[in-house]
Amino acid sequence: MQMTFRTARTARRLNRTPKGGAQMAEFAPALLVFILLLFPLINLIGYGMAVCTCLLIGRTGAQAAGTASTYTLALAAVQADANNMLGSAWGQFAKIAPVGGYTNCGMDLYVTASPVGGGASTRTGPNAPFAGPVDNTNFIYEYTVSEHYLISPFVPLGSFPFLGGIPIIGQASPFNLDTSSAAEFPDGLTQ
Repeated sequence: MQMTFRTARTARRLNRTPKGGAQMAEFAPALLVFILLLFPLINLIGYGMAVCTCLLIGRTGAQAAGTASTYTLALAAVQADANNMLGSAWGQFAKIAPVGGYTNCGMDLYVTASPVGGGASTRTGPNAPFAGPVDNTNFIYEYTVSEHYLISPFVPLGSFPFLGGIPIIGQASPFNLDTSSAAEFPDGLTQ
């Protein structure tokens, strides 16, 4: 009896299929799919953060221009604000690079005059004071900051064959935005 039990036990052990082999064979493709999804997702999240940083740069630049008493001070405030934000930790972390603009800060300053009664707006600039007399009764004046930046991917995937040519994921993507703020001192637009 003892002998048959050992023989049956040995037979069961020999007939058993290895369960761990299938799991190991599926691990490499699953890891590849995970990596191919993870790094592009990180780049998309990084792009969203960079866009929010660009929105902040444009909004603070437009507000700084709107509170300036003259056009020269407004232009200097936009340049200083853009350079401060790009040199900050947020600008460095978001991988934002300026493209052109006033003194290569990535921002241009325009003056937009909109008729009070409706109609087409006129835009003066870039980086030049308002040409012509200021009419506070018939026009509303705004400073418009035009941003031009290049946002690089957070994780460089340019060497991957399928992902390398996709903007935001594998290569840098241009970002342009216009932000406006009311001119609090319209009489200083020509100076």
